[in-house]
Amino acid sequence: MDARGSSTSANANSANAGRRSYRLLAQILASSMAAQTSKPREAAVKAGQEWGRYLGEGPSPFKRVDADEATRRLVGALDDIGFAPEAVTKGRRRRVLLHGCPFREVAIDYPEVACSIHLGLMNGLLDELDAPLEVDNLEPFVEPALCVASLSRSTTQG
Repeated sequence: MDARGSSTSANANSANAGRRSYRLLAQILASSMAAQTSKPREAAVKAGQEWGRYLGEGPSPFKRVDADEATRRLVGALDDIGFAPEAVTKGRRRRVLLHGCPFREVAIDYPEVACSIHLGLMNGLLDELDAPLEVDNLEPFVEPALCVASLSRSTTQG
């Protein structure tokens, strides 16, 4: 993969041949959503929630997931995606530090879209777990390579 997020195939005759640029695709989609949607943040949160539910693995029937288990599962899913997460709990304050962003370049240019997708993704994962938690705030780029998600008790747990 090169610095632009592109890759090439060694076999020009294969069905997978050709240059790939997922970063360019992400920038096209994010810029389009930002420009053509009257409420890009809300649309991005909703898209993230749907994908979070899809990627989430709900508990088995009749099993309740507590806040600690929900946090562990959220951190595991975010790690799989590439966020390099770290759960931090101090007293009643629960946060997830995101030390990496797999969509950093797009998030820098279109934070209202990319960061809102991330917020929705986390809440969709927690929703799929029927977790007693929700991400109530995502602070992007608190430091150049750090975003902070603050979790609180869910108001919608069913």
